[in-house]
Amino acid sequence: MVEMRCMDSKELEDTISMFVQFCDLLKNSSSELVTKQLERMLSHTWNEIGCNGTHPFINPLKASVAAERRLKDLREIAEIENIEKLRPLFQIPREDQVKSLEKNGLGDPKRTHKKEEDDKDKPNFHWEHAVTRGTFVKKIKEMSSCNDYDHKREVISNLVKSHQIIWITREENERLTSKGYETNRKEEKGGWKKAYEDCDIFVD
Repeated sequence: MVEMRCMDSKELEDTISMFVQFCDLLKNSSSELVTKQLERMLSHTWNEIGCNGTHPFINPLKASVAAERRLKDLREIAEIENIEKLRPLFQIPREDQVKSLEKNGLGDPKRTHKKEEDDKDKPNFHWEHAVTRGTFVKKIKEMSSCNDYDHKREVISNLVKSHQIIWITREENERLTSKGYETNRKEEKGGWKKAYEDCDIFVD
């Protein structure tokens, strides 16, 4: 089973320090090519936190109320199909969102592949970054011009500590996208919690 754990205090502080260094690299970059590469690295690193058990989480994995309800429905299907009992959502890694039930994933029964053009073959669930990669990279870029080290580290520390992954349903993900929240969740406008509220996504 994939290990799903959160960072200890040292790992968290090291992660914060790493992103502060990214910030300084952006500040000192005189090449647009290098700047773009740094931004891609930032985006990828943020996305990999908590990913597939290879990187520990910062905060425990969560699930929306609707996702938990959908999982309950899948459990009933799994029992009918004599499939191994599904794990709780907080024990299921991102890669399993596209695996079929027979492979201990969250996909529809009997599905062997995914076709985006076929609605029934789309994932039932989405591994959602509450603070999106775009939001994170934009904030790091903003802080790269800050000359007050203590303030910069405090802002980045708070941002990193806000990292949160949430299992949501396909329909909830579509609502976020349709209302323009797929990548844009400004903290000054309430951040991801306001985005979820606007899209009727509820997380315990």
